[in-house]
Amino acid sequence: MTLSFSTTKIPVPKSSVTALLLAASLAACKADPENPAETSGTSETAIESVSAPQSLVLAERWMLDGFDAPESVIQTADGTAYYVSNVGGDGTARDNDGAISLISSDGLVIDRHWVTGTGSLPLHAPKGMALQDNRLFVTDIDHIVVIDVSQGRVVQRLPAANAGFLNDAAIGPNGTILISDSAAARIYQLENDDITVWLEDDRLGGINGLQMQDGRLLVTTMGAGELLSIDPATKSITGLATGMENADGIGLRSDGSYVISSWPGQLWHVRDGEAPVLLQDTSGEEGAVLMNDILLVDDTTLITPNWRPGTVRAYRVE
Repeated sequence: MTLSFSTTKIPVPKSSVTALLLAASLAACKADPENPAETSGTSETAIESVSAPQSLVLAERWMLDGFDAPESVIQTADGTAYYVSNVGGDGTARDNDGAISLISSDGLVIDRHWVTGTGSLPLHAPKGMALQDNRLFVTDIDHIVVIDVSQGRVVQRLPAANAGFLNDAAIGPNGTILISDSAAARIYQLENDDITVWLEDDRLGGINGLQMQDGRLLVTTMGAGELLSIDPATKSITGLATGMENADGIGLRSDGSYVISSWPGQLWHVRDGEAPVLLQDTSGEEGAVLMNDILLVDDTTLITPNWRPGTVRAYRVE
């Protein structure tokens, strides 16, 4: 997800959690207020790597706009479409203003408000998502929202005790759901509708993205800008790469490398133990395109939700 640190220069409310961390989560929480109409196209603009010509090259394939602070994107079970979480305002606002959109893999909006909340089962500020069987698990401030995919509606809200800013979600060992809490250096575990603390460690300060890979849990942190690996059995933490301030989403490549986003607007190509290679930088005070919880499909397609300016983009990866 995108937890925004204060570098986005968007005012954030006071909070009892660490000021730096929560400021980060909220900064990207402001979507473009004008919500322009959606557009799509087939033109491709090559974006070359900054410092390593042997690294990846990105070419934009299509772009959709008109989303309301889109934070995360994942594939549907059949791979023909994507779910997109729309925060709908501030990342901690309990305003029942969030939504899950459904878009096709070729860049068309199927249903911009595929799922919204109700009075009894609100959807405030949805961010990270994990799909398991017929249920879509969505982080929402200090709850996990459960969506029945076949019905297209919220069916449960599960509280996470003492959570500050639930961010990303991933399917963990034995089918459990792992959830990052960016405000508490903590990972929760959801099992049998019960949410408990799975790991809490100072090194997880500003924890953001989660992704399972070959039996280990990959984690990004915003404060230290690290990519970490956690052994689920021992809970031991290993550093894989650093130098990516405000690191967010994780995309896995078949060669063992990664594409990592930093929410202020950077995309990185990363290999274990090597310095990250900057692929793209769309940050800045004017006209910034934020890069949030990304999705990499089959090595060749990168999908990026952009909290600001409220777009979803697809890139060809070469």
